[in-house]
Amino acid sequence: MAFHLRPPYLFGPFIWPFLRVSLCPQRPIPLSIDMSHWPSIAAEKRQRQLKSIPQDWLVSPPPDSTLDVTGFPETCGLLNARDTEITNTSTDVLLEKLASGEWTSVDVTTAFYKRAIIAHQLVSDIP
Repeated sequence: MAFHLRPPYLFGPFIWPFLRVSLCPQRPIPLSIDMSHWPSIAAEKRQRQLKSIPQDWLVSPPPDSTLDVTGFPETCGLLNARDTEITNTSTDVLLEKLASGEWTSVDVTTAFYKRAIIAHQLVSDIP
């Protein structure tokens, strides 16, 4: 059964004006999407994404021959020893260290943010 667009649909006591899906095949509204510009749109998004990463957080990718990148975050040079310790710590210990004040929420957030940026650069097509 295909989904088709139609005017606002009533669900119970609520009208959802943004929901335009119907199971009514008698009144299909064809969709036309121009896909010819997707390469330029994708390139623009990649450039905007690249500009959003702090320059000192950009890492050089490992060689193409590298099959296992699980240790890359620790060896790429972006994470310091504390960042590595924070991001490799179990949740229970992490919460204890936050509660005791040994680590601040800024330290923990920054460490995980850096590690996420590293992972993102590994799996994305960022030059």
